[in-house]
Amino acid sequence: MSAEGAGDTSVDGYEFYDSSMVGDVVIVTDSGERTVDPANGLNGWNLSWAGWRAGSAV
Repeated sequence: MSAEGAGDTSVDGYEFYDSSMVGDVVIVTDSGERTVDPANGLNGWNLSWAGWRAGSAV
C-alpha cells in the first residue's frame, strides 16, 4: 500500500514517503491544527510518558 502520488518525484512530500518507514517518529510543527485527543482510539502516541503512566494499570 502506498500513498497516492508517493512514487511521483514531482509531488510535494516525495522524499518523505520515499525514505520513511512504518513506525518512524514524525513530529508535526506549525500546522495550525490542534493535537489529536489521546482518547480517540489511535493508541497513546499523543501522550507524554508521564500521562501514559498515569492512565496505566501498572
